[in-house]
Amino acid sequence: MVNDNNIIQEENVYCKRHPTEKTSISCAACGDPICPLCLVSTPVGMKCPNCAKSANSALTSISTGKLILAGIFAIFAGFVASIIGSIGFFVLLIGIPFGYFVGNTIMRIVGMKYGWKLEVITVAGIIIGAFGNKTGIEHVPFTTVIMDPIFMIAVVITIAAAIVRIRYI
Repeated sequence: MVNDNNIIQEENVYCKRHPTEKTSISCAACGDPICPLCLVSTPVGMKCPNCAKSANSALTSISTGKLILAGIFAIFAGFVASIIGSIGFFVLLIGIPFGYFVGNTIMRIVGMKYGWKLEVITVAGIIIGAFGNKTGIEHVPFTTVIMDPIFMIAVVITIAAAIVRIRYI
């Protein structure tokens, strides 16, 4: 707005969620005014909380076919993790790089996308593959498998390293 002295004066804009907070920031997605209290920083700019948590984000929408392929690979990874669990103490040295490899491969399968669905499929696939190998192929009773600390450490380390790769790195 221009006054009589040709000085530009800005109109007061208030946050949509906090009507008493003046702001000059707007959501990168919907354009609503947002204040520093409610803005969410994203890779494409600052967004309001509603747009930031959108489930239809390009980085989190994964096709069903790719999720199935990721699940199949996770089952295979669980099978390998159960074999790693049978080598003893060295599981600590092999488990972390293997889990990171699993997470990286799953990320590549789904096109470098992420989200809670991918994490659930990864965890479930590794558990199914590991326990399926021990109880189905090796015919070890389930109670014996649960009580094997090295096996459990191998599975947990593989899962943890894979999820860290998917979620954070």
